[in-house]
Amino acid sequence: MNNIISNNAYGILGLLPNASQKEISRRVKEIEKYLQIDENPQYDFDFGYYNNSRTLQSVHDAFFNISNINNQIMHHFFRVYASDEQQLDNLNYIADNFDSGAISSVYHSNQSKNLIIDKNIAISLTLLLIKGIDENIEFLSNACIDLWHSILVNEKYLKDYKKVFLLDDEVGIEDSLLDDLKDSIIKELTQVFSDISKQYCDNQILSRFIDKFQLNDNIFNLDTVEEIYNNIHKTIKIMDSMNISEDGIFDDNEKRTLKECLQTFQDEFNKLIELGLYDNEKTIILRDLVATKIRIQILDLFNNLDEDSVALNLMRFSLYIVGTEGLKEKLMDELNVIKKYNNPLDTITINKNTTLKLYNKYIKINEKQISFDEIQSVSFLLHTTRTNGFETERTYYFDLGTEDDLYNLTQNTGMFTNKKEAENNYYKLINFANFIIPIISEKLYNTLMCDKTLRMDTLYLRKDCYYIRKWNGDKYVRISKKLPKPVIKEGEVYLFDENGYEFFKCSLNLSNANVLYDLVTKLIESNDNCKKREVFSICPLYSLHIFNPEEETEEQRKKVYRDDFFSDLTSWIGAAIGFAFIGGFIYMLISGK
Repeated sequence: MNNIISNNAYGILGLLPNASQKEISRRVKEIEKYLQIDENPQYDFDFGYYNNSRTLQSVHDAFFNISNINNQIMHHFFRVYASDEQQLDNLNYIADNFDSGAISSVYHSNQSKNLIIDKNIAISLTLLLIKGIDENIEFLSNACIDLWHSILVNEKYLKDYKKVFLLDDEVGIEDSLLDDLKDSIIKELTQVFSDISKQYCDNQILSRFIDKFQLNDNIFNLDTVEEIYNNIHKTIKIMDSMNISEDGIFDDNEKRTLKECLQTFQDEFNKLIELGLYDNEKTIILRDLVATKIRIQILDLFNNLDEDSVALNLMRFSLYIVGTEGLKEKLMDELNVIKKYNNPLDTITINKNTTLKLYNKYIKINEKQISFDEIQSVSFLLHTTRTNGFETERTYYFDLGTEDDLYNLTQNTGMFTNKKEAENNYYKLINFANFIIPIISEKLYNTLMCDKTLRMDTLYLRKDCYYIRKWNGDKYVRISKKLPKPVIKEGEVYLFDENGYEFFKCSLNLSNANVLYDLVTKLIESNDNCKKREVFSICPLYSLHIFNPEEETEEQRKKVYRDDFFSDLTSWIGAAIGFAFIGGFIYMLISGK
């Protein structure tokens, strides 16, 4: 601590304030001799405190403060004093039994109070707080503050002190130096109770002192208050340095940093509330500055990363600390916009374990948030099962895929279940899929434009052609504006060759089959007969996992050709058997057998 009581010059030298200049000089030399042989002298009225504070530096500082008339006045005031034997006996009793009981006993034993008695008791109580040897800190600090206040509001006490000081003064100071005595004392006491608040980590002590002396607008130079404001400004700089959306991810480090910043703001503003400074003009300006800096992060998270929930919570925090009505209204308008985007546009209950919520920029499946850009595949198909001509079951196939997960949102309806609800859900999902398909298609189109190859089932797709690997040679179809566009019919997607014959087909419940239709259509409409490239990377149409063709093993190539060969062989054998059966039937008709 570095306040007028803990570092009192007369206390360090072990003297009372009415000591002469000769006594002061002699005491300085005496203490220096002891300290040079590593001994620490003890004197009356050390209160078990000042003897532990004596060093060569503190002794030299004490001598300087007493020699400087402006400093001497305050050190003189904040040292216990005795002008008669009774007061000296009281001080000896307190010093020998330094606790709240001894101090209280002396205070109540003196029926006629005066400046010296009250000031000695107030200084003793303050030293007791600084030493920290009493458990009832709240009671002790309140009693101490009340006593100091009663001393300083008593004009007679202040006049009496000026007389006492002038009697002890050997230099002969001007009376004008004592004109601002009360303000100087309050300033020193403010620092004392600021240090005590820090010592006990209890800003309520300083807050009670500020309230008692009505100092709310005059304490901004206090170390405690300065530290609070400095901490807030440092945290603002940390927040300013954040560029959350730069890498396109709100990662764990950024979350942790943002959380720590908010915690610091909350803790420091709570301290200002305890000190009664939260609604002060300077604090209101600072609150607006913090709210504005948080708003910058809100806009970044909301506009660039689709972190609507985080943005919503941050906006509520900003509204909690904002200082002025103008900024509050602006933040409220933006809060309403975020709320609008944060409320689901629709909720689809697939079954008792699965719920999908649709938002403006993302979806939630069982509360797991998935942005539209994260979705890499979608597929849907309605399949009806009939028995003896009667519909017995409907299956509404619907799948969504991300890089890491595949979400099956398929619904089944039997003869006695609610078909209407399942049908409504399915068509809601299709509407959503029709919105997502162009987004996926655009990403895949850009992939193709980077000379990559996409694969779906046995189909390979490039920006200038699509082909199927065959055991007897790959079959290519050149993409041009003359090529027939894909067709969707009877639950399947069809691709054609240049002559309009069927080249490839796949079921719509295959991942991204609908996207394939959209993607090939786009390639045909935008194709400029690009030159073929010899080297392509290949990635599945669903997973978008890119790999080089050289990584495909010989065994994998053989499997493609072997599967295709046996598929063709099966077709030939089937055709041969069919022709043989038809030939035999015709022969029987002709021969009459």
